[in-house]
Amino acid sequence: MNIKEIYAQFRAPVRRGARVEFQGKPGTITKVYGLAVRVRLDGMTLSRPYLLSELQWLDQEAQQPQAGGEPSLA
Repeated sequence: MNIKEIYAQFRAPVRRGARVEFQGKPGTITKVYGLAVRVRLDGMTLSRPYLLSELQWLDQEAQQPQAGGEPSLA
């Protein structure tokens, strides 16, 4: 599954460095692979794997997609 397909399904800026929240705890995506990502929760040393469906997206891009509805691939 590529980034465009992931964006179409989850409407989220799936990229390294994106800010997310898991069960009320904020964190940062460190790696993207398939339908899972590795996230380092704030205050933790190591990242852990999470499914995209388990995360809430905190980045502004998640609420306001770019013109044309295409995800940012930066």
